Amino acid sequence: MEFNLLFLPALIALLFKVGIFTYARLSPRRNLQTRLYLAFLSALALQNVGELWLFGLLQQGRPADPAVHLYYAATVPAIALLFHLGFSFTPQADAGRLSWLPRGVYAYSAMLLALLVFTPWVIAGVVPMNYSATRVPGPLYFLFEIQAIGTGLAVLGMLLHGTRQRCTAEKRTRASAMLLALVPMIVIVITVVVLLHLEIHWFNATAVVPIAVTYFLVVTAYAVHQRRLFEIRFFIPGSSVRRSKTVFYRRIRALISEIADLGTVGEAVRRLADTLHCPVVLLSGRAPVLSPAAGSEIMAGFPSEQLNAFDETVVASEISATSPELYRQLRSHQVAAVVPFYPHSRQARGWLLLGDSFSESVYTGLDFRVVEELFEKLGELFLDRMVEMRAELGQAQELATQLAQRNQMLESRLHRVENANTALRRINERVLRDEVLASRVVAPAAPSLPEVILLARDKGTRDGLREWFPQTQSYVSVRSRGFLARATPELLVARVADDWDSADNRRLAEYLAEHPALTAVVYGPAAAEFGARNADRLAGVVAIMESDPPVDRLARQLLRLRTLRGAIFDASDPAQPLIGEDAVFRRAMNSLRAAAGFPQPLWIRSEDTGQAQAAAAWVHRLSGNPGVLRVADDEQTLDTQMRLARKGDTLSAIRPACPGPDARAELSTRGVRLVQILAPEGDRPSADDNAMMVELPCLSKRTSDLPLLAHFFELAWNLRARQQRWLDVSDLERLSSMSVAMLGQSVRAVLEATEPDSPTEPEGGVEVDAAGGVDLDTLVSAYESGVIRQALSRSDGNNSKAARILGIRPNTLHYKMERYGLGGERKKKTRES
Repeated sequence: MEFNLLFLPALIALLFKVGIFTYARLSPRRNLQTRLYLAFLSALALQNVGELWLFGLLQQGRPADPAVHLYYAATVPAIALLFHLGFSFTPQADAGRLSWLPRGVYAYSAMLLALLVFTPWVIAGVVPMNYSATRVPGPLYFLFEIQAIGTGLAVLGMLLHGTRQRCTAEKRTRASAMLLALVPMIVIVITVVVLLHLEIHWFNATAVVPIAVTYFLVVTAYAVHQRRLFEIRFFIPGSSVRRSKTVFYRRIRALISEIADLGTVGEAVRRLADTLHCPVVLLSGRAPVLSPAAGSEIMAGFPSEQLNAFDETVVASEISATSPELYRQLRSHQVAAVVPFYPHSRQARGWLLLGDSFSESVYTGLDFRVVEELFEKLGELFLDRMVEMRAELGQAQELATQLAQRNQMLESRLHRVENANTALRRINERVLRDEVLASRVVAPAAPSLPEVILLARDKGTRDGLREWFPQTQSYVSVRSRGFLARATPELLVARVADDWDSADNRRLAEYLAEHPALTAVVYGPAAAEFGARNADRLAGVVAIMESDPPVDRLARQLLRLRTLRGAIFDASDPAQPLIGEDAVFRRAMNSLRAAAGFPQPLWIRSEDTGQAQAAAAWVHRLSGNPGVLRVADDEQTLDTQMRLARKGDTLSAIRPACPGPDARAELSTRGVRLVQILAPEGDRPSADDNAMMVELPCLSKRTSDLPLLAHFFELAWNLRARQQRWLDVSDLERLSSMSVAMLGQSVRAVLEATEPDSPTEPEGGVEVDAAGGVDLDTLVSAYESGVIRQALSRSDGNNSKAARILGIRPNTLHYKMERYGLGGERKKKTRES
C-alpha cells in the first residue's frame, strides 16, 4: 500500500493525540475533569484510526463500510464525553442538582451506539465522495444529528454560563479557555452535519475535522491539567480584566518599593492585607502576629504542628484532588493559600496564611509571579527585623553582664565589710566576756550570736557556753519533750556518756543523720568511740572533742564549725568537697546552681579535674533529673556511655573525651544533658551549642579557702580515727599548690604521722607540735611521689592520663616528676616495654 497525502491530516492528528495523552498522564493534576479528558482523547484517537483505515481500504479498492462504522462508533461516545466535560465546568456540577444530565446523555449515546453497530437504521451504507467516502443515512440518522448538534450547542451554552457565574476566578478562567477551544470545532462539526443533511457533497470533514479537534485538544489539555492558567481577557486591549489586573499589579509593585521603609512586621502584614483584599495571618515558630482583617481569628486557629509540613507555597484549590484531607482542613479554617518563609530554619521560620478572597485576585501564572516577588521581599524584611531584634537582645545581654559584674563587685565589697564586721564583733564579744569574768555580771544577749542547744546534764558547760552564746539552752537528751517540740537548732553540743551504744546515744546518731545541715560538737568519755562507730551515718560537719574540753575551746570550735558550714556547697563526696568563701569560687558555684535549672549543655573549665567532676555531680543532683550520672574520661568510655545514656541522664565527659557537634545534637535530642569538663586552654562552645560555660578556680587561686578545706579533712579524719590531731597553720602554705583531692590525702598522711601526744587544737586555728621530729616537707614529698608513681603505673606511663587521675595540670605533674626524679623510671619502663 502506497502512502497518500490523504493519510497526512489523520496521521498528524493521531500523533498529536499520543503526545497529548503522554502529557496528560505525566501531569500531577488528578480529578474528574482529567479522567474525562483522557477518555475523550482515547475516543478521538480511535476516530483517527477509523479515518486511516478508511483511506487504506479506498486505496486498495475494497469496501469502506467497516471503517465508516468505526469512525461513527468512536464519535458517539466522544460526543457524550464532551458533554460531560463541559458540564463539569459549570457551578451546577459542584452543587449536584443536575447530576442526572450526564447519565441521561450516556444512556442516549449507548442506545445510539447499539443502533449504529447492530442495525442499518442509522447508517444504511457507504458511497464514494471525491477522494474519500461518506455514509448513506438510514431512517434514524437524525438521532445522530440531534446528538452532535445538540451537544455542541449545549456545551457552548454551559461554558458561556460558566464564564459569567459567581464562582471562583480560576473556574471562570478554565471555562473561558474551553470556550475558546470549542468554538472552531463546534462550527466545523455543525457545518459538516448540515451540509450532509442537505446532500451537498463538495465538502468533507476527514481533512478539516482532525485539525480542529487537535486544536481543541491542545487548548483543553492546557485548561484541564495546568494548575495556573493565563487570563485570556487580560490580553484584550480595553477589557475590564486588563484594567483591574493593571491596577492590581501597580499596587503590588508599590508595596514592594515601600517594604524597606515599613517600621514593624505587623505594619507590613496589615499593608499586605489591604493590597490583596484578603485576611492575612503571619505565624512564626513561637508566637503569632495577626492582621486586624476580618476572619483572621479563624485562620489563626490553624494547627501549628500541621504547618511544619509546608515547605513550599500551597494553594487550596490546587490540592483539592491530590490532598483532599489537607484541602478540607484549609477550607475549614478559611485559608486559601499558605506561604512558608525559611521553613528549614528553627529560629527564622514562619508561615503566611491568606484568606479566601486571595484566590479572587491571584489565580493566573502571571499573578503568582508578581505576588511571589512580593513574598520574597517580605521574607527579607522579616529576616532583617529578626536580626535587628537579635542585635538588640545581644546589647541587652551585654548590659546585663555589665550589671552582673557591677553586682559582683558590690557583693565582694559587701563581703569584705561583713568580714570586717565579723572581726569587730568577735573582738567585742571577747571584751564583753572579759568584763563578765571581772565583774561576775552576765552580759546582755547579743542578737547577732547564734543559738546553741546543749544536750547534757552539765550545768558548768551550760553556764560557760552562755558567756559566749547568751542564748544557750539546755536539755537532758535528744529524746526530751522540750527538745523535740522546738525547731532544728543551728548549733548543737551533745555529751556522750560512758556507754556510747545507749538508747539516747543511738537516737542522737539518728538525729544527726536525719539533719545533715546541722552543725554539731560531740564530747564526753565515749565521744571518740561514738564518732568512729557512726562515721558513715554522720553526714555533714560533726566535730569530736576530747573527754571534757575547756569551755572556751568548745566555744571556738563551734564558731569555726559555723563558719565552715556556711562555706559548704556540697560534701556528698568526702574526697572532693565543694567548700569555699572565695568570691570567685562562690560566683562560679552560684552560676552552677543556676545552670542546674536549665536543660542546656554545661561546660566547666578547671585545672582541678576532680573538683570539676564533683561540681558536675552536684549539678546533676540539683537538677532533679530522674536519670543517673555517667562519667567518660576517654574515647572508648565515651562511646559506651553514649550508647547507654537514656532520657534524664547526665553525661560528664572529661577531656579528651569530647563529643563532636553531631554527638552533642544527638544527646540533646534524646534528653541527655551533657556536662563537658575541659582544661582552661581548651575549646569554647560555639553559638550552635547553646551551652553555658562556668570557670571553676583551682585551689592554688583560693588561698583563703585552704584553712577551711584542711579543717574539713581534719574533722573527717578525727571522726574515724578516734584521735584529736591538728595541723599547724604555718604548714598549710606548703600544701597550697595541690588539688583538693591531693590536699585531703596529704592532710591524712600528716595526721597519721603526727605523734598521739600532740597538743589539742589551739585558739587561733589548727596546729601540730613538731616536737616529735616530724618534717612536713619530707612527709608530703614522700607521699606525693608515691601517689604519682601509682598514677603513672595505672596510666602505663602516660603523663596526660596520670595528670587527669591526680586532678592536676600536665605541666604541674611534669614539674613534680622532675623534682622527685621520676622521669628516668618512665623512660626505663618505656624501653623495657
